[in-house]
Amino acid sequence: MLDSTQFWASQLLRDPELLYRTTIEALLTFTNSGSVKSQGSCPKVNLKCSFKSPSTCTWHRDCRSPQKCCPLNCGKHCLSSSDDPCTEKLETKPCSSPLNQWYFSTTKNRCVPLNNGICPEGRNNFKTFDICKKTCLAFGHGEPVKQY
Repeated sequence: MLDSTQFWASQLLRDPELLYRTTIEALLTFTNSGSVKSQGSCPKVNLKCSFKSPSTCTWHRDCRSPQKCCPLNCGKHCLSSSDDPCTEKLETKPCSSPLNQWYFSTTKNRCVPLNNGICPEGRNNFKTFDICKKTCLAFGHGEPVKQY
């Protein structure tokens, strides 16, 4: 006989869409407006991702306290109130990637492209300009996205 927690866990594992909806609902319930720094919660970043980046967590319990499992760069990562991926020093390595990556330059206060053949390491790297700009804006950097 399964208890209610075991029952729901087994249902979530059998139905990926139910797992996705439950995760999104939990994130929406948890997420407040503002950044991790100001609210003690995940930053509210409205992104439409056409791909999934590797995640380092699934639930808040996967992270060490006081970190939270937050959406970041089309994946989920553990963040604490002092974490700010946009201010991390850019570290790169040579690679054969044909895709451009973006990073946030604190000196220019905007997202800057990396050339082909250079791959960023760490969390200050984004697949697209839009992801970089919206993420760093949620952390209090850059200029606001213009609303039309």
